[in-house]
Amino acid sequence: MTGEAGEKLPRYTRSFLGFQLFNAVNFTIAIGTPMVLLAKYLGAGESMIGVLISLTPFFSILQLPSTTFAERWGYKRLMLAGWRTRTYLLFLLCPLPFLAGKLPPPFLIAVMFLVMLGFNLSRGFSSGSWLPWLLTVIPEKLRGTYIGVETRTINSGVLITLVGSSILLGSSAAGYKYGLLAVIAAIAGIISLRFIQASPGGEPVKDAEDIGIVSVFTKAAEIWRHRPFMMTTTLASACSLALSAIPGFLIVYLKDRLSMADSAIMLVSGAATAGSLIMGPAVGRLSDRFGSRPLMRLGLTGFCALLLFWLLVALGKIPVNMPVAAVAHFLWGVTGAAYGIPLVRFLFGSCPPGEANVGMSVFQVVTSVFTGAAPLLWGFLIEFMHRHSSVDPFVVMFSFSFALLIVSNVFLTLLKEPEAIRTVAVIGRLMAEWPAKLIAGFKPDGFGEN
Repeated sequence: MTGEAGEKLPRYTRSFLGFQLFNAVNFTIAIGTPMVLLAKYLGAGESMIGVLISLTPFFSILQLPSTTFAERWGYKRLMLAGWRTRTYLLFLLCPLPFLAGKLPPPFLIAVMFLVMLGFNLSRGFSSGSWLPWLLTVIPEKLRGTYIGVETRTINSGVLITLVGSSILLGSSAAGYKYGLLAVIAAIAGIISLRFIQASPGGEPVKDAEDIGIVSVFTKAAEIWRHRPFMMTTTLASACSLALSAIPGFLIVYLKDRLSMADSAIMLVSGAATAGSLIMGPAVGRLSDRFGSRPLMRLGLTGFCALLLFWLLVALGKIPVNMPVAAVAHFLWGVTGAAYGIPLVRFLFGSCPPGEANVGMSVFQVVTSVFTGAAPLLWGFLIEFMHRHSSVDPFVVMFSFSFALLIVSNVFLTLLKEPEAIRTVAVIGRLMAEWPAKLIAGFKPDGFGEN
């Protein structure tokens, strides 16, 4: 796996990628499509599904106070502590599907909520170590390439998990099948811990200062006043508010409105992962070559087109079956990679010099507030509108997200990236070079010997 200049990723990145592969299996089941379908199986309504979806981003807020510990404890040590705790908590989910119909649904949903609360609490406190750890070991000129390869690895794990889950569930979603999925998630988490232990770096920072929680927030305020960082975070927050509720409630839409089987919904969700899997490696290299901003614009434009499609579906203007839904999800994955990977790369250059650790945490905390708020608010609003209004809540949700992304696309113009070329020029080069780039994305170049 090489960057545009032909330099290979260091061999030690294999351990990072191995962790992400098995971690993807773990989190796909624990906080992805299977989790939403399990909640529906146990009897959860839209409001509770919104609450469960919002837990992951909301508890990412803990990354900011955990920053004061990360440098002193070591990034690896903090990651191991958090990931070990959340992995073992998943075993508590295993009995719940077997008890459906034997215990009251509110009790089962309450237990599931408490387990997911603990899972996301431990995840949120420790995950702030990841990006600063990578910054210490991945060469700057290969970061875009690494992010693309890492995204491909994660999406491979997600795709394998969703397809395997679909096969496991089959035509009927029996309780024991969901219980087995929870066991698989926990085992994958245990395996991922082995790769974290084998990963290089992550030691405590020498002479790291215990600046305290108050000082962390003071420093966060200083970083926020750094204009490039503030602009990047504002854009990402707006996009999170527009997009974060859509995937989860599309699952509800496909199940309740289109009466799709759980196994079919797994495959449709897998199509989005396949789109990101195909696009990810090329986007990583192209962002190193052309800059991040033009690719982010292409991604946002693609999201706008897809939201318009789902709006027309909700209005009854376009009929949808499983193949059409799968194609739409595939394109969602493509546009997600085109926006998300360059955004991370752009963020690396937006943090104030020497403040990457706190800067990454501030970014993730701020965007997580909006990422968590969207599904929480839409969950309660959809349930309320179903009971008290004749207006289709999905029409309202798709319309709002579409309008907010239009504004975000305009706001993107204000972000400065001197080395980036114009979006029109990128489109022209892609049209000329895309076949070769697509093939190169799957070329087994191998790792370096560093």
